[in-house]
Amino acid sequence: MASRSCFSVACAVAVMAFAILATASNAQPLDPHFYDKLCPAALPAIRKVVEEAVAVEPRMGASLLRLHFHDCFVNGCDGSILLDDTPFFTGEKNAAPNVNSVRGFDVIDRIKDAVNAACRGNLVSCADVVAVAARDSVVAVRFLVSTGRAVVRRASGPEGRAGGEPGGGEQQHPGADLRPRPPRLQLRLARPYCAGPGRALRRPHSGLLPLHQLPRPPVQGDSHTGRLPRRAAQGPLPARRRR
Repeated sequence: MASRSCFSVACAVAVMAFAILATASNAQPLDPHFYDKLCPAALPAIRKVVEEAVAVEPRMGASLLRLHFHDCFVNGCDGSILLDDTPFFTGEKNAAPNVNSVRGFDVIDRIKDAVNAACRGNLVSCADVVAVAARDSVVAVRFLVSTGRAVVRRASGPEGRAGGEPGGGEQQHPGADLRPRPPRLQLRLARPYCAGPGRALRRPHSGLLPLHQLPRPPVQGDSHTGRLPRRAAQGPLPARRRR
């Protein structure tokens, strides 16, 4: 009886432990208003530094958007692209897909300093800084960014350093084979109903919209008769011209 009771207690403890771990992993969902009460000055501080950086160098807006794009490969937008190499692990900043291709790290550092000063502490994760900075670097498109990402302390591993699109070094060979290559990784096919800002950025290329109507030259009449020319008959051209 004693062994059975001990076994039951052990099973109950194990079930409770798994329940606590599952609750802790899902306890903090992302929320666009995550910093409204925690630090209301966080997002305005990010936007101010981004606007100043783009005013000095206009192409920095596209660079911040590209930095966020590379950060999201391949384990999600976790800010791991900001990690430098250490004696214990290899970071993603100098990986092949990112080196000589991704820039704007100095702007992210300035944003982080400004946010820490505005919030009086390290309350905003680097992943949220990168995501919000990418949003603020886009002009004429406004969308909510869900924040509350955890602080990352490790890189994504070999798949994070090898995944993603080719880096700048791989695109500079003039004699390289330019035929399309299959992707290194298979992206998931399922996507949420709201696709975020991508739909707005792709809108000029959407096939559902009507094509832009180019101006047509005015129709001119026959110079001899003053009448409009008759429409040419449909069909193949004759082999010989009749006299």
